[in-house]
Amino acid sequence: MRHKELARAGQGHDKIRQDVDSAGGAAAITGLLRGTGAQLLLAQGSLAFEEVCATCELFVRRMLAIPETPDC
Repeated sequence: MRHKELARAGQGHDKIRQDVDSAGGAAAITGLLRGTGAQLLLAQGSLAFEEVCATCELFVRRMLAIPETPDC
């Protein structure tokens, strides 16, 4: 399944915000992963792999997350 279709499926199951453009979001995530992978290869030893991965995950989760609404 392509990234765009995965994003649409997540939106259909209320796991990804509806205002996220599925194609744009997929392209941004792919670019983030490719760029991060390149940086990790080029700067071997100077970047903490686990910390970089955790930061990327946090960026993606915040970008896609449905905001929680307080219980009224």
